[in-house]
Amino acid sequence: MISRNQFEIFKIVLLYAVFGCIWIYFSDSIVHLFVVDSDVLTEVAIFKGIFFIFCTSILLYILIYRFNRKIHKSSIALNRSEGHLEALVQTIPDLIWLKDENGVYLSCNLQFEKYFGVDQSKIIGKTDYDFVDKNLADFFREHDHKAMEAGGPSTNEEWITYANNGGQVLLETIKTPMFTREGKLIGILGIGRDITDRKQMEDQLRENEQRLRAVFDSVEGVPIQGYDKDRRVIYWNFASELLYGYSHDEAIGRAFEELIIPEESRQEVIEGIRQWHDQGVPIPSGEIELLNKSGERLQVYSNHVMILNHWGEKEMFCIDVDLTERKRVEEVMRESEKRFATAFHYSPAPLVLSEVDTGLFIDVNDRWIEMLEFTREEQIGRTTKEVGIWDDPEERDRIVAKLRSDGRFKDEPIRFKTKSGKIIIALWSAESVNLSGQQVMLSMITDITQLKQAEEERERLSSQLQQAQKLESVGRLAGGIAHDFNNMLGVILGYAELALEKVDPASPLYGNLHRIHQAGERSADLTRQLLAFARKQTIAPKIIDINDTVEGMLNMLRRLIGEDIDLLWHPGRNLQQVKIDPSQLDQLLVNLCINARDAIEKMGKIIIETSVKSIDKDYCHDHLESQAGDYVMLEVSDDGCGMDQKILRHIFEPFFTTKGEGEGTGLGLASIYGIVKQNNGFINVYSEPGQGTTFKIYLPVCGTPSAEASEKTHGPPTEHGNETVLLVEDESAILEMTTMMLESLGYRVVATTTPGEAIRLAHEYQGRIDLLITDVVMPEMNGRELVGYLLSHYPDLKPLFMSGYTANVIAHHGVLDEGMHFIQKPFSKKDLGKKLREALEG
Repeated sequence: MISRNQFEIFKIVLLYAVFGCIWIYFSDSIVHLFVVDSDVLTEVAIFKGIFFIFCTSILLYILIYRFNRKIHKSSIALNRSEGHLEALVQTIPDLIWLKDENGVYLSCNLQFEKYFGVDQSKIIGKTDYDFVDKNLADFFREHDHKAMEAGGPSTNEEWITYANNGGQVLLETIKTPMFTREGKLIGILGIGRDITDRKQMEDQLRENEQRLRAVFDSVEGVPIQGYDKDRRVIYWNFASELLYGYSHDEAIGRAFEELIIPEESRQEVIEGIRQWHDQGVPIPSGEIELLNKSGERLQVYSNHVMILNHWGEKEMFCIDVDLTERKRVEEVMRESEKRFATAFHYSPAPLVLSEVDTGLFIDVNDRWIEMLEFTREEQIGRTTKEVGIWDDPEERDRIVAKLRSDGRFKDEPIRFKTKSGKIIIALWSAESVNLSGQQVMLSMITDITQLKQAEEERERLSSQLQQAQKLESVGRLAGGIAHDFNNMLGVILGYAELALEKVDPASPLYGNLHRIHQAGERSADLTRQLLAFARKQTIAPKIIDINDTVEGMLNMLRRLIGEDIDLLWHPGRNLQQVKIDPSQLDQLLVNLCINARDAIEKMGKIIIETSVKSIDKDYCHDHLESQAGDYVMLEVSDDGCGMDQKILRHIFEPFFTTKGEGEGTGLGLASIYGIVKQNNGFINVYSEPGQGTTFKIYLPVCGTPSAEASEKTHGPPTEHGNETVLLVEDESAILEMTTMMLESLGYRVVATTTPGEAIRLAHEYQGRIDLLITDVVMPEMNGRELVGYLLSHYPDLKPLFMSGYTANVIAHHGVLDEGMHFIQKPFSKKDLGKKLREALEG
């Protein structure tokens, strides 16, 4: 090959030769044409020579100039190319070095310096023994010699100590010997790559693969096999040995279709595996027929999974489940159906055929399906625990242990759970029988759920009866003591009130009297609550709108519960009216809001709602205290601490309280219960610890409001008067105290302790008697009889009854007769004055 520079020189020489020939030829012809003189020819020849030398010099100068310019450009290009090559070598992340045939370093890149921690100036011209330890240098020299002897590239893995942190780094090196054109060895080129991370990943993959194989090995009873891309067995666990009969050594390395695939299916299986390997089309899991070593056909459910090993090669693993035994059980089931079809399936009692050990359902009859609600398909072939029929799965284990020991058992109580979650209480009888060579359990079930529910209902009713009798006894006790107790409280409160009117408020005696009066009022409140609980509180019901009554109480209730608790009012629409004493409704709201307030820590809310509810017979069946009909529901709920079931069972009992000593009497909810029952209603409570409490009070709806309910009061009534009052009270202390109250109110008083004396005084009195105040329960005759007698003689006489507790003389179950005027003992002077004006002004 001629180089570019040689070609340029050749062109110049050729041009010069052509030019010379032309010059010689044409110069001689021109001279001979015009010149004849020989002397002149001589001079011309001399001139021609000089001119030729001049032209030759110019051509040689041009030649040398162009040649130097070409060399300069080539030098620049070569330097630039060498610079590019040097930059490339220095920036490559791999280690690159060059040694001569004696192992002396001729060159190396920056990565080489970085890994060995030696400056390039200290490497060039040195050998490995100059900057690494002797063992490593010997190792490098040995591998260099092998590469040079091989005459071609040689790949090795070499561990070195990394200069930056002293850690071990694994390099993969490629060493290539370098030769001259004549084939003489002149050195070796080395390239090294850090493969430490890759090796660690490969090791990790290898460890993961070992762990996976260890997991497979540890799985008992589950045959697992692994195959490579050529379908050769690479993994064969002990369960596979047991199922297919081939030992591990017999299976490893053989094509699996030769081992376990029936011949008629082999081609299809091989094609399916090929498509999975090549196209990623997975082999579906499912039942398949396989062979064991003896040629017996097995029913197997096979699952397949493709994984990559640490070399990145695909491997297939099969996880098999032997269905042969289950299929055999199914066959046994079919035989049992033929043998026991009529007696079994049409039995009026629930019958079950199952395995003793596992509880696997073999057969069930129609009555069992009807009772448990599970279909036949949901049970057959599954265990009783898998279906989930046990309320307590351990109960079966206990009873089956008895079957194993005795061979049978009878009427063992058990609780089943239906598909819908309903609990069935039953008696379980069973015995062990042999069916087609297999020991199974034949069970008969007797459903006693309704019988148990009836017993529980009787126990519940008995408990409620005992509770009602207990409450009734407390009520009788409360009614029995209320008369005398209220009489004594009336004397205490009355004289205390009269004394307070006469004592200077600045006097120390005034404070003492005031405390006596307060204690008396608290005692009177307790008595009223007892009477309310016992439903012996005398009331005057009116037909009212609950919403109006509640709205009238809201301001007072907000003051009662305090500013930290929100009181929310949600009135219902289109409410019907109810018949109740408005003071009782006030008492209900006050007691419920106080309880809610005490249940709330710091901040919270109380919600009062009303609505219309219709109660049907189904509801009454679950809530025995209710009756079917239409009700107005008053609901009071809070977000307080709530109550557990143990507390809820006792909240309406008198004197039961969860509050601290001195913080509650335990009569608030008891009185609410009594008020609701006295008005033919019922009450439900819903509460959970930490979830608050809701009281729902149901009051029966009533018709249109009565005339007195719709009347408007025009201003507060006066408490004083000047009429004549006939006072009849068998307790002399109350007689004297009441006389003093009446006289201080401006009335004239004719007082006596007996009904007979009252009749005599009425006949003898010269003036007009305007009002009769009489106790209800007295010797000789009761208050109503006395009023009847006097009214027959004095038709204009206005009666006012007073009593410490409800008497059926004037009230039925505590409810006053229509138009009756009554004042409850103990009473204050102000209350007495109001009742007098109500009775007199009618």
